[in-house]
Amino acid sequence: MQTLRLASVVPKKSDSPLEGWVGSEDFDFEARGTEFPMARVTVEDCLEREENRFALVVLAARRTRQLMKGATPLVHSKNKPAVTALREIAAGKVHFDRPSTDAVQDWIDHMNRTGLY
Repeated sequence: MQTLRLASVVPKKSDSPLEGWVGSEDFDFEARGTEFPMARVTVEDCLEREENRFALVVLAARRTRQLMKGATPLVHSKNKPAVTALREIAAGKVHFDRPSTDAVQDWIDHMNRTGLY
């Protein structure tokens, strides 16, 4: 398991090129005439992995920043980094490496120290 700053990333190999697409198992690609689904990630998909909505926002924001700085995506996605981060969370490949309440409190403390909160 690879550990990133506030998120642990659990790489998973798959033979399916669509592994990690949220909802891909229920999508009829042939009926739609396309081989890839549209970008669709719902909060409910992500809340199955991180039940605290505020913690989910912090986790997604941090992972988005990592992707924007060049981190390798852990799911197949042609979307922007924010959508890719949400797909990774929904797929269970990105999570906090400690209790989410601790990570959120650290974020609040950081924002208070920097005057951004």
